[in-house]
Amino acid sequence: MPGTLFNLAEKQSVANRFVAELRNIDIQKDRMRFRRNLERVGEVLAYEISKTLEYEPVVVDTPLGSTTPMLPSQRIVLATILRAGLPLHQGLLNYFDQADNAFISAYRRQHKDGSFTIQLDYISTPSIEDSVLILADPMLATGASVNIALKELMRFGKPAVLHIVTVIASVAGVDAVRRQHPHAHIWAGAVDEELTAKSYIVPGLGDAGIWRTEKRGEKVRGEAKSFGIWLDWAWSKSRPEVENRVWCLVFSVCAPRLAVVDILVEFSQMPNAKRPKH
Repeated sequence: MPGTLFNLAEKQSVANRFVAELRNIDIQKDRMRFRRNLERVGEVLAYEISKTLEYEPVVVDTPLGSTTPMLPSQRIVLATILRAGLPLHQGLLNYFDQADNAFISAYRRQHKDGSFTIQLDYISTPSIEDSVLILADPMLATGASVNIALKELMRFGKPAVLHIVTVIASVAGVDAVRRQHPHAHIWAGAVDEELTAKSYIVPGLGDAGIWRTEKRGEKVRGEAKSFGIWLDWAWSKSRPEVENRVWCLVFSVCAPRLAVVDILVEFSQMPNAKRPKH
């Protein structure tokens, strides 16, 4: 079955306010609200995705009797491209709280001529074989990050269904993903027409990584380095089957405190760090 495009902005709902506030240059200054609105969009899109899942009857006992609701029957894997994807991931996880989790570290490596390539440094994921794979990336601009992340994820199995969740997509990004993954279902808060020469979406919302607090400077980097050293030691002692749980704990507990990208930079330079095989 060919993939579909769900554009949340085409329907009137309270979610329009969440996306509008994410775009608003003045409201963006409230970083806590920015992160919360990313999370809210994730929650709304999770609810919409839930309508497409397979369900089965499950008997539930209540204090006064029993009932048989229809509950989701498929295994879900939530994958996220760091860094700005974390609040969006949390929104999805708030609704799909039984899901497995995967994390991908990828970023744009800029070149002197103004071009860029996507650098993928790290991936941690359970098997995605026959699962419902939901990949979250707040900005779907050129589609390059999503396509590279999916290529890497496919080494861990073939999902039964593929969903891509984004807050703002460009028409070019949607087309690029569809060319390589024609069966993918794309869920967007809004779809914009234009890309700049540097491949930023217009009007878009700027850099979705803006929620990361830069002002803490050297203190944050020092804390990140200390945490990276601890994480490197913990990883060397862990077993493969618990690696995914370790990362879930890391990001759920430490993301609000530290700049996650700094942790990853420090951790990736250490001897036990896991890098993707090419």
